[in-house]
Amino acid sequence: MSIVNKISCEFCNTAFNTKYILKTHLIKNKKCLSLRNIELPTTFICKDCNSCFVDKHKLTIHHENCKDHLKNILTTSLHIEFENQLKQLKIEHEQHVKEIQNNYEHKMKEMKTDHYFQMNTKQKEHLLELSKLIAQNEEKQTEHYFQLNTKEKEYLLELSKLAIQNEEKQSYIIKLEQKIITHENMVESILKDSVNKTSTTNHTTIENQYNTILSNTHNIDSFSEKTIEEIIRKNYTENTFTEGQEGIARMCVEYIIKAPDGKFALCCTDASRKIFKMFELDGNIHTDFSAIKFCKTIKTPFCIVNKEICDKKINKIQERMKTLKSDQSSTQMTLIKDMENIQKNYITNCWFDDKKYNSNFISELCKLLYNK
Repeated sequence: MSIVNKISCEFCNTAFNTKYILKTHLIKNKKCLSLRNIELPTTFICKDCNSCFVDKHKLTIHHENCKDHLKNILTTSLHIEFENQLKQLKIEHEQHVKEIQNNYEHKMKEMKTDHYFQMNTKQKEHLLELSKLIAQNEEKQTEHYFQLNTKEKEYLLELSKLAIQNEEKQSYIIKLEQKIITHENMVESILKDSVNKTSTTNHTTIENQYNTILSNTHNIDSFSEKTIEEIIRKNYTENTFTEGQEGIARMCVEYIIKAPDGKFALCCTDASRKIFKMFELDGNIHTDFSAIKFCKTIKTPFCIVNKEICDKKINKIQERMKTLKSDQSSTQMTLIKDMENIQKNYITNCWFDDKKYNSNFISELCKLLYNK
C-alpha cells in the first residue's frame, strides 16, 4: 500500500495502512488518548518519548521503532565503544612502557662499568622510541575521537531534518482540519435553513402534534449538571457500561428523556437524517441535529460516572491478579484481556457525543424516540 492511501489519526497524526489498525490505535495508544484528555493509567511508559502502552509486550515492540530510544542507544553505544577502545589503548601503552623499562633495567644490571657511555646512548634511543610511541598513541586516540564525534553530529543533523519535516506536515494537516470544520459548519447551516423553511409552512399543525409527544415542563434546558449526574449515578450500572452506546441510549430515554407524565423531553422526527425536536424554555420548538444539544448537556456528568465505573472494574481485576500464583499464566492472560475490553468500552462510551464514532448511540436513540 502506498503512502498516499494511508489513513492518519486525526488526533496525533500517526499514519496507518488500514482502518482496523487506526481503530486499534484510537483505543489502545496511550499517547493518543492523553492528547484527547482520556486518562488510562499504566506503568508501561517509554522513558525516551513518554509514550504509554497497555502492556510490556507493546512497549518492547515500540522500542524497536522509537527514534528517541534508538538515538539514545546509538549515542550510548558509541560512547561506550570509544571509552573501551581508549582504555584498551592505555592498557597496551602502559604494558609497552613497562616492558621497555623492565628491559632497560635488566640490561643495566648486566652492563659493565666500561660500557656505561655506550649503554647511556642506547638508553637515550630507548627513551626517544618511547616518546615516539606515546605521540603515535595520542594521535590515534585524537583521530578516533573526532571520527566518533562526526558520526554523532551527522546523526543529530538527520534527526533535526526529520523533526522539521514532521512539523511542516502537522501544520499542513491542521490547516486541512480547519477547512473541513468550516465546510461541515456550512453544511449544517444549510440543513438548518432547509428544515426551518419546511417547518414554517405547517407550524401550527406540527406544534399541535408535538404537544401530544413532547413535555412542556420536562425540559432539557432546565436540567442541571448536578441533577443529571445524580440520575446517571443511580441508573448507569456496570451492565449498562458493558452494553456500550446502545445501553447508554436506553438509559437516557428511560431515566432522563422520559417525563413522569409519559411524555418526552426529546423526540425523533426524521430517523434517516437524525433530526430531533424539543421544547425550549420559551415554548418554541427547537431542532436538534444528531441530538447535539442533548449530548452536550449530559456529556460532563456522564464522563465522571463512566470513569468511576471503569476504575472500579479495573481495580477488581487488579486485586484478583495479585492473588494468582506463578503457574496460573492462562488466567492472568484472560484477566489482561478483560482489562483491555473494559478500557475499550470506556473509550467507546466516552465517544457517544462524537458524530464520527457515535452511530450506535444515535441509531438506538432514533429507534427509541421515533414516532413516540
